[in-house]
Amino acid sequence: MRRIVLCAARRDHSVFLTVYGHAKPFMRAPQRLSRGLVIKLASAGHHASDFAGEEDVAALPARLDQIDAWIDDGLLNGQETNAADFQLAPNIALLLRFDDLAPHIEHRPAAQLARRFVPHSGEPIRAVLPDAWIASLRATPSTTPPRGPAVQET
Repeated sequence: MRRIVLCAARRDHSVFLTVYGHAKPFMRAPQRLSRGLVIKLASAGHHASDFAGEEDVAALPARLDQIDAWIDDGLLNGQETNAADFQLAPNIALLLRFDDLAPHIEHRPAAQLARRFVPHSGEPIRAVLPDAWIASLRATPSTTPPRGPAVQET
């Protein structure tokens, strides 16, 4: 998740402030001034290259399929919450904020998990990821069928 955020922030610095904006108003100006350097250093530290970002986006369907399977098995999003719920839900909620990623996630059980634990995840992040990265999502079908009532043919 961090690499996807950083790859997006490298393309549009406002993404950084949208995700990591400081709560204290007096800290926002210094943060705006330093965001370019922070993005560059954080990108280097997390190996947030275009290559890695593209790989991370391409791997999303498989990772989300695994999370959906854990939900189906009752390991996540159960009556009793666990540490994994609290670790995964905020990351999925952050993915759902991306205008270019949300359509590929919002129908999944993982999205329900995110909305349960993070009902107000913040303002949307406009589409900033390269079209080729998103095209790879469209080309990789989920193994998790969409949830909803079964449709009977007549």
